[in-house]
Amino acid sequence: MRKLTTHIKNLISELKSEGIRFSFDQQITVKSNGDERRLENVIFEKNNIQYKLYEGVFFRDFGQSMYFKKIKGGEIVLTDFDDLIFYEMLTAIILKYFEKNG
Repeated sequence: MRKLTTHIKNLISELKSEGIRFSFDQQITVKSNGDERRLENVIFEKNNIQYKLYEGVFFRDFGQSMYFKKIKGGEIVLTDFDDLIFYEMLTAIILKYFEKNG
């Protein structure tokens, strides 16, 4: 099991306050050679609606580290895309998904 950082715990807590449950996918798949493995997803669920996200994306195993941010005066600067920004953005995306599909 992976370590849940402070930012991830905040995301889970905020979503829980909206009635959205968090879990790891426990479904086992069998490959053609007979090997078994667990699907690597995290699941958010509310009212029998699921939002699944690949663990590698959720835990930021790869991906974006910088983004362009518009600041006062209309100037655009290259800014770090840190865990705080990532998990705040992800929280908003998940909330919007359940708002739209709930």
